[in-house]
Amino acid sequence: MKRLLALVAVGLVVFGIVASAVVVSSPLPSRPAKTGAGPTLRALSRDTGKGRGSSAPTPDSGGIVIANITVGSFPQGAAYDRRNGFVYVANAGSNNVSVINGTTVVATVSVALSPTAVGYDSENGYVYVADAGANKVSVIDGTTVVATVSVGGTPEGVGYDSGNGFVYVANYGSNTVSVINGTTVVTTLAVGNHPDGVGYDSGNGFVYVANYDSNTVSVINRTTVVATVSVGSYPDAVGFDSGNGFVYVANSGSNNVSVINGTTVVATVAVGSSPDGVGYDSGNKYVYVANGYPSDNVSVLSGTTVVGAIPVRNHPVGVVYDSGNGYVYVANVVANTVSVISATPPIPHFLVTFAEAGLPPGTSWSVALAGKTNTSSATTIKF
Repeated sequence: MKRLLALVAVGLVVFGIVASAVVVSSPLPSRPAKTGAGPTLRALSRDTGKGRGSSAPTPDSGGIVIANITVGSFPQGAAYDRRNGFVYVANAGSNNVSVINGTTVVATVSVALSPTAVGYDSENGYVYVADAGANKVSVIDGTTVVATVSVGGTPEGVGYDSGNGFVYVANYGSNTVSVINGTTVVTTLAVGNHPDGVGYDSGNGFVYVANYDSNTVSVINRTTVVATVSVGSYPDAVGFDSGNGFVYVANSGSNNVSVINGTTVVATVAVGSSPDGVGYDSGNKYVYVANGYPSDNVSVLSGTTVVGAIPVRNHPVGVVYDSGNGYVYVANVVANTVSVISATPPIPHFLVTFAEAGLPPGTSWSVALAGKTNTSSATTIKF
């Protein structure tokens, strides 16, 4: 910090860069295991809020939590609508969807019973919500439900294939996948036992469905199952890394992630307890895996290496990346919150006091700092 004229700077200034002060003298004043076919509300523990929701990671650990947003009851799945820039979170316990802009809930949309998963169709701009307790999918345009589509039993996963424009809904209770075009089911596919998470590989055009009680992943090409891949125990979430072309499957029973290239498992990565959500940040090229109780954190993967773990709130499940603001959103099912992770730590701000010495009493003086100018005839100026 420079000392200019008769200025003495008292305090600290930290804006991520060193700032200069200019003084001007002037005479002017101035998942637990699932059972049966019913919807699951993963309530494992009470959130005390102690020791969670913030972290001080190393620069390559994937970011820090900058906000915890209160949403509805038992938030689970999440999706990002790149058309309007909103994040949609399905609240299974309150039968609604929280619509988030940045770190603010801007709307709450009522849907059918026990919404658990959300997907976004970039072609028609609709958001699809799997209502597990109603065997339906609510179709949202912006903040309005424009259609309700009947699907199989207990839908718990939603994915979108940008290649053919179809939406794929995993029906946990009927061991099928409903394929939707717009608001019409065009076919129903038989898959493994209790299908759950759904993901799309834009590289090969395949849709991947995690079969929770078969310990497999069904690989779908348009409307045909072309392969079945064995993975870990109780797989329940799927994500795709467009940077390396790998598909990541969270195995909640074996506390690891199966990494798939095409139809082959190329690696198995140990993560936290009961991993139940996968998301990919195309900005920093990291994969984020939500680990449930008692880990209550998010593992950050670069390729097949865990580079960090970010504490969040109680029992994180759904993970989604907002490419508009660069934030990762994590739904905490027990805490009824969404943790917002920023890969770029916020710039800290500190109070600064400048004191002058040597000017005649009552003389007006100014300090210009970081684009702002304060003027005073007193002996100190505060920012």
